[in-house]
Amino acid sequence: MEIGLNLFDVVSVDKTKSLVSSTTFKVIEATVNTANRLRDSYGRSQFDSDTINEWGFKGVDCYVLQADGEGWKKGKVRLSLAFIPDETEEIDEQPPSTQVDQ
Repeated sequence: MEIGLNLFDVVSVDKTKSLVSSTTFKVIEATVNTANRLRDSYGRSQFDSDTINEWGFKGVDCYVLQADGEGWKKGKVRLSLAFIPDETEEIDEQPPSTQVDQ
């Protein structure tokens, strides 16, 4: 089961896998950082602040054809992060990368 993350939820990952320069970040930081990387990679004219805002927050108008056979559906698409919890994982107060040995 996926859990959609809100913009101000905090994620902790291994530094080698991080979308930003730290191991712990808010979803909004990852969204903005990824959008900026796309803009820098493909040119500023393609990814202005309005385009970044649409893809990361508001959604971009689109049509989607799903495999259910019900035809095209009109709506919006946006980039997001989802959390997929491990079924056997115990909940810790701190993520493993920030726990201090005592």
